[in-house]
Amino acid sequence: MACQVIISDEVFSALNAVVLYPENRWSKKEAINFLTIFYEKVDTIAKNPSVGRKTIKNPAIRKILITKHNMLYYEVTGKQLALLSIFFMAQNPEKNKLE
Repeated sequence: MACQVIISDEVFSALNAVVLYPENRWSKKEAINFLTIFYEKVDTIAKNPSVGRKTIKNPAIRKILITKHNMLYYEVTGKQLALLSIFFMAQNPEKNKLE
C-alpha cells in the first residue's frame, strides 16, 4: 500500500518555479517532462520508500535522483511520505542543508 504524500512548502515552491516562471529558462515541454518524471518518482517512493539512498547527515532522510540535475529529499514516518526538498545540483553543494 502506498504512503500518504505530504509536500513541504520548499518542494511546492520549487515545483511552482519550474512551472510558473519563464525566466528559469524552462520551456513548456521541459517543465511538463520534469513534472511527469517527478510524479513518477514520487509514486515509486510512495510504493517503496526504501528505494532512495540514505543521506550521510541524517539516515532517516533519503534522496532520489529526479533528473541528472535535480535531487529529491524525503522522509518516511509510518505511512506518511514527506517530500522535504528538491536540490538543483548546479547550485553550490554547500547550500544543500540535507547533505
